Amino acid sequence: MFNAYAYRVILEAKGNKFLIYYDNSAIYCKALDFDGNTKETILIDSVYDSFFCAKSQEDDIYLLCQGRNKTFLLLTFDGEGWNMEELSLRKDFGSIIPMGLFALTDGIHIIYAKKLPLDFYYDLFQLRRTKDGWEKNFISEIYIKAMEFSIDVKSTGFDMLHLVSTLCDGEISSLNYCNYNAKSGKWIKTPIINLNRNNIYIKMLIYENNLNLFCYSLDNNMLNLFYFTKQLRREPIFLLIDIIKLNVVSKDSYMVMELNDDILKICYADSEYYYENNYNVFLKQWEKYDQIPLNQLPNLYIVKEIKDNLDFGIDYREAICSIDDKLEVLYPYNESMIIEEYKSNDNIVSSGKASMILDQMDLLTEKVEILNRKINKLEEKNIYKEAMPRKERMNEASHKYNTPTLKQSNFRENFMKSSPTSIKLNHSPLLSGVESEKPIIIEESKEKNEVSGEEYPNKPKGFIKALTEWFK
Repeated sequence: MFNAYAYRVILEAKGNKFLIYYDNSAIYCKALDFDGNTKETILIDSVYDSFFCAKSQEDDIYLLCQGRNKTFLLLTFDGEGWNMEELSLRKDFGSIIPMGLFALTDGIHIIYAKKLPLDFYYDLFQLRRTKDGWEKNFISEIYIKAMEFSIDVKSTGFDMLHLVSTLCDGEISSLNYCNYNAKSGKWIKTPIINLNRNNIYIKMLIYENNLNLFCYSLDNNMLNLFYFTKQLRREPIFLLIDIIKLNVVSKDSYMVMELNDDILKICYADSEYYYENNYNVFLKQWEKYDQIPLNQLPNLYIVKEIKDNLDFGIDYREAICSIDDKLEVLYPYNESMIIEEYKSNDNIVSSGKASMILDQMDLLTEKVEILNRKINKLEEKNIYKEAMPRKERMNEASHKYNTPTLKQSNFRENFMKSSPTSIKLNHSPLLSGVESEKPIIIEESKEKNEVSGEEYPNKPKGFIKALTEWFK
């Protein structure tokens, strides 16, 4: 089941999570605390179904609604509980139609429309709450054919309001962008474009420091979507990015849009089906069409999420989804498609298990064969040749620090001229028998002399061998 008018608001404040919704002429609040405990209460009774929520920089929650007796009520949650006050807006400003509620650094703001004598034409105003009361400011004249879709307002950074509206002369609709700065307290109006249509609907999305504007119309079940964008912190100039078309869309459908990672998701529902269509704005093509019968899904609602954002102050997100007991949103999915995909993946995995194991066995066998060849090669090689470079380095280091270098040609002459010296046994590992820290390898092989005489002709001889050769 889906009811476009039974919308819910989910927000977090003061460590609690709140679900605020309308049912049976009353506004209910379901709170979820940090420990996971839930508490549901009736905030106000005998009111209309249209209400607006906002969150301040101090994490306070504000709720604006209209009572059955035409009075306006403002409810505030400050962490300790809900407080309610009655506003004399009707008495001071006449018959008004609230369009939005925002909590900025300079106070509470109410955007409202006031009917003009012409059909579908309204004056748009701003009410700002000051210490002296409510201050009224004119914004622009607007053309509203569908109250919920012909105007959109977003806030960024707790000090900026962004408003897009339409004005029609009967055939051509002009799109206008109005920007409010809380520091200056002024509105700046900038025209965007003129479109050759009189039934333009508006959606704004803030994503990656860009204000994305989607203006669309429905003609003969055809969705004609104009995609504009501008950077938030630059001149108020919108650029036309693309014109997108989508078939088979009912005029009675409540449409929700979401932009994320170059994918524009357009979701809507009618009395029988939920539709989800994904459009790649980078490739400029549709990538997904999904149609799910509503009887396969739990109850769906229009859910408006209000979340903190470090860059933009507050994030306003809208989705068609269900809500679980922990106040988490659950997006619709097609169970039959999930089951078929799971079966397909399971068959692929099961049929490929044997081949995967064989591949791993072949790889292991190949590695073992390579290791065996290396071991055999090492066994076949001469151990002395393999150890010779290391032996030479160790002998050179040992002779460098422990024994002098002697030459056979002039040893007798130098020895006779030198004065007698005493040799301490503990100073020479060759005489004392004490092993050196660096072991010396002694090999008795015919190849030893060949290597020593040919490959290393200048290799120094040991002390005892040199002394023995001299006495000969």
